[in-house]
Amino acid sequence: MKRLHGGLGQLYAETDYVLQSNGLGAITSPCSQTNLKWITDTVSHIEVIYRRIIPFDSKAVGDSFWHEMTKNYVESAVRHGQSLQEAKVAAISQAFTLELEEDGSPVKIQLHYAGKRVADPHREVLVLSGQSQLLEAFGAVVSGIAFEEKHWLVLSELSAGVTLVKVCMRMAVHFDCELPNCQQYIEQTCQMLINLKQLRFESVLEGVEQRLLIG
Repeated sequence: MKRLHGGLGQLYAETDYVLQSNGLGAITSPCSQTNLKWITDTVSHIEVIYRRIIPFDSKAVGDSFWHEMTKNYVESAVRHGQSLQEAKVAAISQAFTLELEEDGSPVKIQLHYAGKRVADPHREVLVLSGQSQLLEAFGAVVSGIAFEEKHWLVLSELSAGVTLVKVCMRMAVHFDCELPNCQQYIEQTCQMLINLKQLRFESVLEGVEQRLLIG
């Protein structure tokens, strides 16, 4: 966890390079795009990018995104004795097990992640770094499938009261192919992780929009 936190500064420093390298910086309309690249037979890279326009002040949008992205951490910190003010910090770290369903089958993922919010003069940048292990999927207990994540969320004022949101989520997935029948999981796992990333972002975005509308 300490290493994840220690890498957030470098992750933030890479923001402009990331936006330029995937073309997100030049895209001028709302979009979503997914890229999957095989590095070796056992390592794949996934990139999911979004561009959205939200008709609210960028500070309010930033507050809402940070709330949605950290609310589980804040709730856990308060349960463990921190005050609400102490828990609502600009940097977080958390480890937990995510349990959900994909195509009717249970999925279990052990997550470790750290995040940071940085306010620049003309924009806000939220970065997340994570290391995770797939524990259960496709109706079976799974081992030997791990992934590293890097997320950038950049908010800037497009015009008065209108915020431009750019999101890049990158994931390196590592497969231990010495495991029995591991090969059959590789493509399924990548598609499942892409689906989960898309669903989780849309869920966060929905929460942000609801929070902004309520005020």
